[in-house]
Amino acid sequence: MTLSIDENRRLTEVGPGTPMGDLLSHYWMPVAVSVGWEPGQVRPVELLGRRFALFRRPDGTWSMLDERCPHRGTSLAFGMVEERGLRCPYHGWLFDGSGACLDQPNEDPALGFKHRITQPAYPVRELGGLVFAYLAPGTPPELPRFDLLVESDVEVSIRTAVIDCNWLQIVENGLDPVHLEWLHGHFANHQNRQSGNVDLYEVAHHEEIGFDTHDLGIIKRRLLEQQDRAEEDWSVGQLVLFPAAMYVSNRHFRSMQFRVPLDDVRTWHVWYEVRGRGAAAPAPGAEIRFPGRPGAGRSSDDTAAGTRYHVSEAEITHADGSFNLDTIDGQDVMAWVTQGPIADRTRERLGGADRGITLLRRLLFEQLTAVEQGLRPRWSDLGADVITMPRRTHSRPILSELT
Repeated sequence: MTLSIDENRRLTEVGPGTPMGDLLSHYWMPVAVSVGWEPGQVRPVELLGRRFALFRRPDGTWSMLDERCPHRGTSLAFGMVEERGLRCPYHGWLFDGSGACLDQPNEDPALGFKHRITQPAYPVRELGGLVFAYLAPGTPPELPRFDLLVESDVEVSIRTAVIDCNWLQIVENGLDPVHLEWLHGHFANHQNRQSGNVDLYEVAHHEEIGFDTHDLGIIKRRLLEQQDRAEEDWSVGQLVLFPAAMYVSNRHFRSMQFRVPLDDVRTWHVWYEVRGRGAAAPAPGAEIRFPGRPGAGRSSDDTAAGTRYHVSEAEITHADGSFNLDTIDGQDVMAWVTQGPIADRTRERLGGADRGITLLRRLLFEQLTAVEQGLRPRWSDLGADVITMPRRTHSRPILSELT
């Protein structure tokens, strides 16, 4: 499915007024990590080519407004959080969480000027140590309650990074099963041999791959050498959540990966992993920073739910900026970023092993058309009930470590 220039732009450009930006605005997306974010704090966040001021009131509730004050354009991300809302640092205009202007200290109240001023505001919800936002107009659907985001008495690792490329080449990676065999298997072995070491893995070959639409998106299936269809890699498969997330599970952990388009050429990637209590983690109170994204804070315990969150920056590059090819995450990022800021899909030559990518693009085009016709896009309203994710517990590993 080689794309034209216009088709590629239609799938990749996410700013205000673009078809894809309008489509993606109908899905809840994480905009920040809530761990370590104290009441009374405000920070800038980005999503779909737009900037916002996200703040937490003294009572712990969250609100999000357009970043630029409607008075003179100063950033509200430097504002002062009060019980009633957020006050601009420049001239003191106060806005509540709905965007209503409550106070203009230097204007005559009798003129009612404040009643003619509103600031765009957006629904936000906190769940599982993340803050999610919804940008489309109208009443939002319920925030999806995936089971691993609502469980208690677990260890949660949240790793984040800003990736310097378009969101779609990251999402398409999840519909490409055989890259695991090559990038994370044969290439990883090659890298290790180049350093004078021996192979890391015995790599299993893909005999068959398959893709099916699902209530949550797309199921990706694989059969390895000497497997049959009773194997979980085929019977359960791996779930790619439409439009921009992925779910992974095995006997040891469950995880989600959120791919959040900041703009056309930057993506905020969140690796969210859940394990049973007792997993190795940073010491309580250890300072953990990840520059360039809200949510930097401390490893902390959620005493209400018994869940402990560990937040860190993903180690995708070395100190000199080179790719960290010793890790699966770093190998993935190399493959994504070296396609260019926005992959040129007019030059692609896709084969049979790429039919998951072709399916994803077809579904994206279908939902773009639905939104343009005034319809709610598929998979944007998953209801209020807890969503039980399909879990693999005894899959055969594609990469078997050599000892």
